Amino acid sequence: MLIIKKLVLFLLFITFLLPAEEYLVTPTSRIITKLNVRDLPNGQIIGELHRGEYSELIEKIPFWYKVKLKSGKEGFVSKGYSKLVPLGSNSELKITYLHIGAGACAVVNCPASNKSILMDCGSWPGTVDSNFHHSEADISLKLKNIIGNNELSAVFSHGDIDHYNYVPFALANVQLKEIWLVGFSSFYTQKSFPKWLKDQQSGGSSYS
Repeated sequence: MLIIKKLVLFLLFITFLLPAEEYLVTPTSRIITKLNVRDLPNGQIIGELHRGEYSELIEKIPFWYKVKLKSGKEGFVSKGYSKLVPLGSNSELKITYLHIGAGACAVVNCPASNKSILMDCGSWPGTVDSNFHHSEADISLKLKNIIGNNELSAVFSHGDIDHYNYVPFALANVQLKEIWLVGFSSFYTQKSFPKWLKDQQSGGSSYS
């Protein structure tokens, strides 16, 4: 029954990643690192769109696309350095499972919406795996490489520490968009997790 509940929750959270736009805008191969986003055509630079990132298409005008970045800012990018991508062609989710010892950790990326969800991240203290040195620093680096610049949210399936005890260190200085805890927050007793959760709320994360 617990496994079924986890699967249902996971599918619900995955649907959160799927964008609703019909077309997205992304830099072309002419861009090496980033594409400037301007307040007006030929105007001031107000943001940037990196290779592999996507923004929502708002409007097409001669020589420019009007776009909406994941930050909410709206601006213009040159058609000469960007292209339209049909939503369905790039909305495939990528799921990465991290081998972190005697625990669980998975990340779901949706390139089309620049969003990621972390599902659990922990391991039983004192466990040894000869195939993997699962230090918190290793996990932090792996997560940052997988998530990149994506907006991150997280779901924790229950309060056993092997599902969340790496989080306060591995996601230090990473502000999450939304956090879901299954069960009461009092179930999550690992000493640094309540402070991390409070700091996330103070930084603007929604929590349920």
